Amino acid sequence: MTNTPQSATTPDLTPDLLRVLETLPDAVLVLDFEWRFVYANHAARRISRLSDGELPQATHWQLYPQAAGTEIEVFYRTAMESRVSARREIFYAPFDIWLDITLQPVSQGLALYYREITEAKRTEASREAALRQFHQVLEASTDAIVCIDRQWNCVYANNVAARLLQGNPVGKNTWKDLPGNLEEPFYSNYWSTMVHRTPTEFEAYYPEPLNIWFKVYARAFDEGIIVFSRDITAAKLADQAREAVARRLQEVFDITSDGIVALDRNWNYTFLNRRAEELMPGKPNLLGKNFWEEFPAAIHSEAGSYHRRAMEEGIGADFETYYGEPLYRWYAISTRPSDDGIVFFFSDITERRKSEETLRKQQELLNEVQQTARVATWEMDFITRELTFGQGSYPVYGLPLGEIDSISKFYSVIAPRHHELIREKAAEAARTMRPVTIEFQALPPTGESIWLEARAQAIAADGAPRYLQGITFDITDRKRAEAAREAAARQLQQVFEVTSDAIVSLHRDWKVNYLNRRARELMSRVDGLMGAEFWQVYPELLGTEFERQYRRTMETELPSEFEAWSPVSERWISAETRATSEGIVVFFRDITQQRESAEVLREQRELLAVVQRAARAATYNIDLKTDVVTFGPGAFEVYGHPFADLTDLAAFRKLRSPRHNQAVADAVALAKRTLRPVTVEFEIQDRTGEPIWVESRFQAIAEDGVPRYLRGIAIDITERKRNEAVLVASEARYRVLTELNPQALWMGDAQGNITYANQGFLDYLGRKLSDIAGLGWLDGFPPEERDRVVQAWTRSVETGADYEIEAPIRRAADGAFRWWSLRALPVRDEAGVILYWLGVGMDIHQARTAAEALLAQHEETERQRAELETVYETAPIGLALFDPVEFRYLRLNERQAQIVGLPKEQVLGRTLTEIAPIEGLREMFEEVAAGAPIRNRLLEGAVASSPNEHRYWTVNYFPVYGPDGKVQAITAASLEITGQKRAEAALIQSEKLAAVGRLASSISHEINNPLEAVTNLLYLIAMTQNLPEDLKLYVQMAQSELARVSQIATQTLRFHRQAVSRTSVVASELIGAVLNLYQGRLANSSIRVEARYDSQTHILCFENDIRQVLNNLIANAIDAMRNGGRLVVRAHDEVDTQGRKGVRLTIADTGHGMSPEVLARVFEPFYTTKDLNGTGLGLWISEGIVQRHHGRLRVRSSEHARHHGTVFSLFLPCIPTED
Repeated sequence: MTNTPQSATTPDLTPDLLRVLETLPDAVLVLDFEWRFVYANHAARRISRLSDGELPQATHWQLYPQAAGTEIEVFYRTAMESRVSARREIFYAPFDIWLDITLQPVSQGLALYYREITEAKRTEASREAALRQFHQVLEASTDAIVCIDRQWNCVYANNVAARLLQGNPVGKNTWKDLPGNLEEPFYSNYWSTMVHRTPTEFEAYYPEPLNIWFKVYARAFDEGIIVFSRDITAAKLADQAREAVARRLQEVFDITSDGIVALDRNWNYTFLNRRAEELMPGKPNLLGKNFWEEFPAAIHSEAGSYHRRAMEEGIGADFETYYGEPLYRWYAISTRPSDDGIVFFFSDITERRKSEETLRKQQELLNEVQQTARVATWEMDFITRELTFGQGSYPVYGLPLGEIDSISKFYSVIAPRHHELIREKAAEAARTMRPVTIEFQALPPTGESIWLEARAQAIAADGAPRYLQGITFDITDRKRAEAAREAAARQLQQVFEVTSDAIVSLHRDWKVNYLNRRARELMSRVDGLMGAEFWQVYPELLGTEFERQYRRTMETELPSEFEAWSPVSERWISAETRATSEGIVVFFRDITQQRESAEVLREQRELLAVVQRAARAATYNIDLKTDVVTFGPGAFEVYGHPFADLTDLAAFRKLRSPRHNQAVADAVALAKRTLRPVTVEFEIQDRTGEPIWVESRFQAIAEDGVPRYLRGIAIDITERKRNEAVLVASEARYRVLTELNPQALWMGDAQGNITYANQGFLDYLGRKLSDIAGLGWLDGFPPEERDRVVQAWTRSVETGADYEIEAPIRRAADGAFRWWSLRALPVRDEAGVILYWLGVGMDIHQARTAAEALLAQHEETERQRAELETVYETAPIGLALFDPVEFRYLRLNERQAQIVGLPKEQVLGRTLTEIAPIEGLREMFEEVAAGAPIRNRLLEGAVASSPNEHRYWTVNYFPVYGPDGKVQAITAASLEITGQKRAEAALIQSEKLAAVGRLASSISHEINNPLEAVTNLLYLIAMTQNLPEDLKLYVQMAQSELARVSQIATQTLRFHRQAVSRTSVVASELIGAVLNLYQGRLANSSIRVEARYDSQTHILCFENDIRQVLNNLIANAIDAMRNGGRLVVRAHDEVDTQGRKGVRLTIADTGHGMSPEVLARVFEPFYTTKDLNGTGLGLWISEGIVQRHHGRLRVRSSEHARHHGTVFSLFLPCIPTED
């Protein structure tokens, strides 16, 4: 039965139903018609905050008076009175929770089913707030936003979209109601985004009735697509206007009589008008070319300096210059700075013949230039003081030029401090009749400040200066840039001098051109450093990280940051390098102290982490204001939960045992009150529900006199608590067990006097404890044994050595002497002084008499076990033992380890399918685990250690049953029959090869006769007189090819015929025949043969057998060189280590080579790397043939990237030893 709190009127529920109700996550509460509690399950007591004892006698409204008069009371009373079930979500303010309540009238009153939904409500409120905020963001967007579902209906549009589309499109169809979307590119892009879910971006014109240019971004989302549109009509119209102006300007430029050239800041031609190309007939196709490369003579000329000044300083110039080869012309050139470089206008003034049309066009061009370059041309009459401006002049003075028609009005907009300077320059121009230049400031009524540069020259009339003509440029931007640059330079210099970082500037020739104050303090050898080469002053830095990073920045202009040890200052330096136009700047600081501090801090943290793990402890900090808990680095998870789950005190309260809550609260209060260390022990549950005891030592840390933090350490004392409990229980058990123990237990003091014996020992002796005090205990031993026993005891007491002796003791019940084993050990204090002796005695009479029989039985058992172990380990079949659940290896013999290709220790504990992932194998073991043995079944596949080798086994699997009749293990016996299977396949293959050989021999024999006839006919044709030379050539080619066919046929016959006796042959004959056989294949494979025969020694051998060996070796070499290579064949005389004379044949290729694993198995039968194209018998047979000739066949190979290939070395004695 459950101990659920119930009232006297609890519903008649079965124990099973009560247990079910107790485990429900939802709360179940029953109230009678008087509103008294009838039943409450565990969840109801928790949510309603009821105690675990008896249900309260008070009514619901008495227990919860805050609910009276609220919607809860109305809800409850309506359901009670109407007897109709109802459901509602209600917020209960006193508990600050939301509840989902279902009311169900029952026979005893009203049943309440409710659950807490506070978190769900909060999440829903957050989601609604986020949706409102998102909606506000969409409505505040300056772009039109429209959402279209997968049926192409508009489901959302913000205000901007409704305004641009001249109405809210929500509910309308994209195609039917907004037909403009059917136009391209709207239609294809929308379909692409909807179907392929890929974003699209485009600009398009939306026709009537909108007539708007849109920039459109379409993006896919789960329910359709979102379209972001922006009205770019104004920008489009502006672009079109600009394009029209550009076209008109291009037309003007193309018909102007002056040449116009634009250069970018890399001095490359970006524009030439037609006239420019005409005026430079010797320089066609200049676009994209470099000005200085095309006109190298201009580099050091006056024209070059004017162009550079315009490019670099933004100062234009007008000049005339002569261009030599290939132009040989004079040009009048005006160079002006532009945003992208410079523009210069030039004309051919060699003959100075310009027509009025040319002047008009130049005036038009000048107007455009003045507006573009912010230039005004003017003329001042010295006599009338009138001032007139050229047509198209730019209003450089900040107000319309028509308002400045006299010198007095001119001075009204000029800064007063420049009036006298202007008068002096005008007088100088009149006096010298030479050009003058002046810079001055204009202050128009608009309040702005304008800087101007004027260039003027006096013009004479009747021998006297009459006019002053000139041009004025707006240089405000240049002046501002110069002022800003000067201010920035001053400020930067001040910052550099007061900064805590050292700064060094290095020129591209590595000479030092700046050091700030901090650099002079940190660096040594600073005297004479300015202007010196850096690496000569500091050669210790060559080859260090400093040189590498400095040179990297200097060469690539990429910044770098690094930390390195400086051998100059013997300090750690943090440095940053930045490229400048003249070299690099290095910012650096001394970080030696930070590095040392960081290293000490790292070591301390590592030590703290080790200590915490070793002590099973965790340091922590609790913020008393926020209840946030943080743990120190390396802390041990003493609470049995990840620290990520323990972020605040609420998480701890859920884990802590309720019975310790008060103790913990008292300890925290004490710590806050005293600000002294406090210790408390409490129990928690880990993630598996197991209890953990924790000792927490902490201290409150105050801020402004108020406790703010709790900092401390938590230690896992679970083991200590268990040991304490075990110790208490052990003491009680020990006292009982001591008295009940059938063995003799006794104690003696440090002097050897017996002070205690258990009751069993006293009963055996028939004495009381007082009887055996002193030396009274010796009476139980036979007289002849007493001296030996007491001497051994005395020696142990005097020396402190363990006391151990076997002796007979009389049994009081029948007076018989029985053999006992007596043993005692001293118990010492911390200083090593003996406090007392503890002894034990055991009746070994039966064991002593049965010892010999037991020893013999044990020896026989060990012998049988050793025999079985030997049989198991040396069995020629694989034996193994598996667990019946996961099929893991429990045991295996050496043969089984050889089968799987792994050492035993790498196999034990791993599953069957890890070692042998063979299809159907696990299903076979599942059959055996179900009790069905498997006998003599064929298994084929590959093991994990050799995945590319297909093998075969005969397997037997049997279940091993335990005493309970269940399968406890599975035994496995595996006999590998791979060799047998391969032998069968090889036998079939050899029969096929033999048949092919016989067929080849027959074909070769049959074609020899017609070959001989054809050969004779060709010979007769060749002997014919007056045969044309071309026919003679064809006949010779036919004879050569026919001879090769005949040779191949002859070699085929020789290969097939089995020699019955040895023949004498030289190496060149053996190798040459095989090479001739492969001549065509070698040529087609792009393999170059290098054969050299340094031996004419005759070898006595079975010629065809040796040819077969050479055939296998050369064929393998050709197969290894799929992409061509070299085949090297050598033969030379040699004397082997046994003194036998012979010939060594070497065959080497430049193929891919063999790995050590392949090389180790190359002579094994049936081992091949050619898949279905090889039998794996060639080298095995070849080695056997060589052994029958008492020769040796060796191989070496390499897979090196550069030196790869294989070399076979064959030694054959001239006269082999007879078998």
